[in-house]
Amino acid sequence: MTIILATMFGFYYRYYEQLQPPLPHGHTLLVEPDDCTVAGDQLRFTAQVVGTRQLVQAYYYLPDQSAQHFWQQQQHAVKLTVTGDYQRLQPATNVAEFDYASYLKQQKRIFYSLTIDEVKTVQRCSPTFLTRLHEWRQRLIIRSHGLPRQLGQYYRSLILGCQDAAFKSTGALFKQLGLIHLFSLSGLHVYYFANLFQMGLLRLRWTRERVEVCLLVLLPLYALFAGATTSLLRAALLCWLHVFNRHFHIQVAPLDCFAAVVLINLVYRPYLFFSLGGQLSYLLSFALLFLQGANEWQRALKLNLLSLPLLLYHVYEWHWLTILLNLLIMPIFSYAILPLTLLGGLTYNFIPIVGRLIDRCFVGLQLFLSWFARPGLMLTYGQLPAMLASSCILLLFYAWCSPHKRRYYGVLATLYLAGFCWLHFPLQGRVVFFDIGQGDSILIETPFHHEVTLIDTGGKLHFGQKAWQKKAVVHVQNKSLFLT
Repeated sequence: MTIILATMFGFYYRYYEQLQPPLPHGHTLLVEPDDCTVAGDQLRFTAQVVGTRQLVQAYYYLPDQSAQHFWQQQQHAVKLTVTGDYQRLQPATNVAEFDYASYLKQQKRIFYSLTIDEVKTVQRCSPTFLTRLHEWRQRLIIRSHGLPRQLGQYYRSLILGCQDAAFKSTGALFKQLGLIHLFSLSGLHVYYFANLFQMGLLRLRWTRERVEVCLLVLLPLYALFAGATTSLLRAALLCWLHVFNRHFHIQVAPLDCFAAVVLINLVYRPYLFFSLGGQLSYLLSFALLFLQGANEWQRALKLNLLSLPLLLYHVYEWHWLTILLNLLIMPIFSYAILPLTLLGGLTYNFIPIVGRLIDRCFVGLQLFLSWFARPGLMLTYGQLPAMLASSCILLLFYAWCSPHKRRYYGVLATLYLAGFCWLHFPLQGRVVFFDIGQGDSILIETPFHHEVTLIDTGGKLHFGQKAWQKKAVVHVQNKSLFLT
């Protein structure tokens, strides 16, 4: 069965890899309200071309501030008639640069972008069940902007699964500390909301069977409502299967449930394991199946060690206190931040003082964590080679299962040290020309990094822009990255 399934998915992946839909020609687009992002004078959204099932990434520069306000408050699914040019999404031109074209193809099945010159008509679509979910989510997103700033950011991210431009500074801080996974709707959130819902209905004297039927209906709806991200789909499906097995008294092993969830998600997203989110989400949840007997501290330590190779491969750096911070912040998120966010968001219109106090607590937490985000506590390791990262993950699993743990951990430490020396003390020099779209940028490195020279000229000028046209800017501390 394993060989048959692997062969089928191999052919399916091969088909999807060669898939290249024709260039769209229609200029009538269907747009969901929660797919629109306004950044200064630019409107960006994902739309479906009418008459086809193709999705495109569209960009439009708003003509005036009234248009900006309209799209910021837009709450309905609309049909747009536009003029503009379709273009094939261009791949990244630099090594280790984020490839936006590959990301859209792999995660959203988008192959083309549309630069809109003019929006001729905007017509509200006939509501369907799915569009009503999108509209409800957009209403809650718009309403959340009336909350205090920090509480609103937490509410949109943790409850609604929306991380907008205002969240960038908070996200940058948590990413630097290795805590960004806490803001991704995942098992922590799904199981918390499911348990909260179950406890509430049981206290209202509902039978357990009726509560389980409600969960079987509501879990898929919540996954769709909150954006159907990779980690959210995994967690919602695993929770749904757990409730399904309990309701119908079916004895299915947890590993089989996990395998079924992987297969279902691979049908929906063939490139599931090509992203950091997909790799971390499924690798760590897979590891949890074998760490049931470990206590909370051991489990957190092992999961952080397991995520380290992937973080070094994708992000190139690591915070010295990541493991300690995870051990401290995880319980705070579970027992304080999630319930306080839900409480503040639901009661702010009636008891605003509660929301303001919760917001003050969140601001204090941000200030506390920002103290740890100092450059001296960050290790800039470099991009761990793929084969080395895979070897480190396998060694960790062998170490957990073997009685000779010290031997495997010794080999693991040697691999990390060897990779660090190979990246930071190269035997050969090099000259790198960067394609940054404007100006020139040249990096000159001598052997063993005795001298590193960056020549950078040019830049975009933004003189004469009005306040409403400017995009939010996130200030991040400068760091050097050593790439392969």
